[in-house]
Amino acid sequence: MLIKHKQLIGLLVETQSGEKLGYLDGFNLDTDSHTIYQYLIKPAGLSKIFSHELIINRQQVISLTADKMVVDDLVLKSLAVKTAASQKSPLPVEAATTLER
Repeated sequence: MLIKHKQLIGLLVETQSGEKLGYLDGFNLDTDSHTIYQYLIKPAGLSKIFSHELIINRQQVISLTADKMVVDDLVLKSLAVKTAASQKSPLPVEAATTLER
């Protein structure tokens, strides 16, 4: 099936379990092989907690139709882990000193 780039932009993106991630906002093309390398997703719904665009590798795509793109459930889980890790504050100086002993 062929899909024009205009049909891809704005396409709904969700996980296998039906969690809405957002909409396709662009893609990165591998000029050597002439294939899409990554998909750029504009967050929507619950995924808005991720303040920047999501980058989905082509291996994470389960299906792509004219209606929507479905990606592996692990995409959302890995994003949640990365977000939680980036929101943790560093240890206070006293705690860091205690850990070094």
